[in-house]
Amino acid sequence: MAEIKKVSQMKPLERRRWKRRMLKRKGLRKRAINQPIRNKLASLKRDFRKRQETGDKAASEQAMRALVSAMDKAVKKGLVHRGTADRRKSRLARQLAKLK
Repeated sequence: MAEIKKVSQMKPLERRRWKRRMLKRKGLRKRAINQPIRNKLASLKRDFRKRQETGDKAASEQAMRALVSAMDKAVKKGLVHRGTADRRKSRLARQLAKLK
C-alpha cells in the first residue's frame, strides 16, 4: 500500500500534480453548486421577457421581483459581481417602465 505523504514532504513535481488534481476537484464541486443557480437565473430572465412581450405589467413586475431576488442571492454567493447585477436590474427596471 502506498504511503500517504504530507504536501510539505512532496517533491516539486509531485506537489504540482497534487495541486492540479485538488483544483480540478474543487472546480467540479463549485460547478455542481453554481450551475443550478445560473440555470435558474436564465429561466427567470426568459420568463420576464415572455411576460414583457405579452404586455401584462402586473405579471412583468412579479417576474422582475423574482429575478431581482435571484440576482441578489447570486451576488451574495459570489456567482455574479455586484456591479453586473446592479446594471442588469437597472436595465430591467427601464424595460418595465416602458410597458405602461
